[in-house]
Amino acid sequence: MKECICAELQNALGEAVTTASMKIRTKASIQSETQHPEGMRKIRQLEEGREVVRPDEPEQAFEKPIFTQLLTGPSELWEGQRAHFEARVVPVGDPTMRYQWFQNGVELKMGSRFHVTQDFGFVTLDIMSTVPEDSGIYMCKAINAAGEAVSSTTLKVKPRSAISGEPLQPDAWQKIQLKEAEMSRIPEGVIETTPQMAPVFTKHLTNADNLIEGAHVYLEAQVEPKADPNLKIEWFKNGKPLTTGARIRTTFDFGLVTLSVNGVRPDDSAIYTCKATNLLGEAVSTCTIKVEDRHWLLGNSLRPEALPLIDALEGPKDTGRGEIPEPIFEGPVFISHL
Repeated sequence: MKECICAELQNALGEAVTTASMKIRTKASIQSETQHPEGMRKIRQLEEGREVVRPDEPEQAFEKPIFTQLLTGPSELWEGQRAHFEARVVPVGDPTMRYQWFQNGVELKMGSRFHVTQDFGFVTLDIMSTVPEDSGIYMCKAINAAGEAVSSTTLKVKPRSAISGEPLQPDAWQKIQLKEAEMSRIPEGVIETTPQMAPVFTKHLTNADNLIEGAHVYLEAQVEPKADPNLKIEWFKNGKPLTTGARIRTTFDFGLVTLSVNGVRPDDSAIYTCKATNLLGEAVSTCTIKVEDRHWLLGNSLRPEALPLIDALEGPKDTGRGEIPEPIFEGPVFISHL
């Protein structure tokens, strides 16, 4: 196959052309025979279903099971506790090895409470939430083609009714109760009786005037009695209950009441009232918040003195140089052809 490639360049003064030819020869020397005849023969044998003859491997002979670690576990438990038994057996890796578990000579039936595992010669038995009927002799039997081996242990489960509810040492129990009562007793000097007085503002709220929109305002007042558990604090805006949230927050801590408003807006301008109430009466403290409306678009400069400097920087600059003539280009010429 033969092809001709042509490249042409143009500009305002003329054009230039260059050409080149390319010839591609076909390759018919693709090898169709295998490079590994022996491998091809084996592949055909496998595809035809013929079995590859392999040398006979002697079967590994395993010995009779032996418990290298006898069956161990708890000997005594309370009803409801978990029992765990474990042992180790050799030979390891015997495919004919199997295990059986017995309780008092009767084979155990696995279920939700009984779980057995066997992994690389390590065998376990777990009994969840034991009951008195689980008491007895537990035996693990390992069996393979060469023989068998057993290992056993005993378990006693005591019923909950057998737990003594009375102290074994009554005198010591009485001393413990007296000691705990003495440790939990509050000193008399610390006890503060409930105040018997109506609320009083010892420090009133103060007005916040001429606030700029977006500013933060913080109001606080002090009220007595500080330790009255029945003292209740309420906030009002123009006589209506104040709704608090992420922007408006109130606190009351040991007589100190606060109101915090983040990012004040013109609609925050109002009369704010703090009302303290207890069982004997109530007290109020009021203040006003005034926020000046600020338009979101500023029409005047915040730095008027900087305007002349900006005009000087943005104005045309006199570099003292004459006009630079535009460059003149010639017609395109191929200095290296295809």
